[in-house]
Amino acid sequence: MADIMVYCFIDGGWMGDVAVIAVCGKCGDVIGSHISSNENWAKHDITREYHHEQYRAHMTERHDGAGYTTEWVADVASHSALQELVQQQQAHSSETPPEGA
Repeated sequence: MADIMVYCFIDGGWMGDVAVIAVCGKCGDVIGSHISSNENWAKHDITREYHHEQYRAHMTERHDGAGYTTEWVADVASHSALQELVQQQQAHSSETPPEGA
């Protein structure tokens, strides 16, 4: 079975720092985040061991312990797999919630 991708990318900024997130390529859940001083540190910070612990926990809880591979995404807009995931998430979020939810 192929590893599930974990896409890591800059998702904004705050007071001169950058916000980096990690998204599960199978279900679209945000499974890690970090505030870093710049993009170079963001690439390092989001792959620290405690983030890998989060990624492994997610894979165990949601995907039967599947393996994963991290990928740094420099250009989110041109990354086809990530854009497809965004579209799936948008379609899912626009669905009518079940009655009583």
